[in-house]
Amino acid sequence: MQQELLKEENSKSNNDVIIAQDKLAKELETVEKYIKSGEFKEAEIYLQGLLELDEKNAQILNHLGVVYFNLADYNKAENRFLKALKIDPNLVDVYFNLGMLYQKRGEFRKALTYYKVVAENIFDDPEVFYLMGQCAQSANMINEAKAFYAESFRLSPLLKTALDLSIIYIAQEEYKEAENMISYLIKMMSESNCDSLSMNEEIESLHFTMGLLLRSQNKYEEAMKSFYNAIMINDHNEQSYNYLGECCFELGLNQEAESFFSKAIKLDQSYTQPIMN
Repeated sequence: MQQELLKEENSKSNNDVIIAQDKLAKELETVEKYIKSGEFKEAEIYLQGLLELDEKNAQILNHLGVVYFNLADYNKAENRFLKALKIDPNLVDVYFNLGMLYQKRGEFRKALTYYKVVAENIFDDPEVFYLMGQCAQSANMINEAKAFYAESFRLSPLLKTALDLSIIYIAQEEYKEAENMISYLIKMMSESNCDSLSMNEEIESLHFTMGLLLRSQNKYEEAMKSFYNAIMINDHNEQSYNYLGECCFELGLNQEAESFFSKAIKLDQSYTQPIMN
């Protein structure tokens, strides 16, 4: 008889815990709606009320840290995140949020240590590797940044990642890799349905960058194709005409070179670069 009563009591206790967790999940959904709509003060008040009921709840403290982060009160945010981590060291969201916090404050190496914990637990998240790349690059850890960006790109080949990788490849004179990345960027942006002025300007810039990259390797004929592509988008860029002139000059096409130099000067008479050639 006593054993049966004990089972009933245990059953009630377990049900109470489940109900409490369900209630907390619903409460946090309300908080997240406040956060998404930018109502951070309302979210703070709501969370403070929840914290009075359960002051050692890591999820509540983590959400409160997110609110303070968005209010740019980074000291309070750090305090709440660290408290949450002390209560529940396995709450991965807190590591990510601390990474974001320290990255925002310019403490890039410290941010990396927290992002790495996230990557160890969620190893297929391209955004985490991208943020790690940003931190490593800002901390002048260029090889590490390249590795993080490359992994992010492998998981999800986004344009922003390809662009950052291209910059590193060019800086490290890894020209073939840079060419591949820029070609990818041009292809993806050209195939997008967006036909805005800003998009065309970016594609023109990529063709121009590719031209400079090829020219630096003495690949003058290939470079000319890239500068031509840039001119097809914007035929008022005197720099593209000037570099076309330089490529022609290197190929012994002096008459064509003179024509391109003249075009550059005609577009901008204050542009003295062609005269020096």
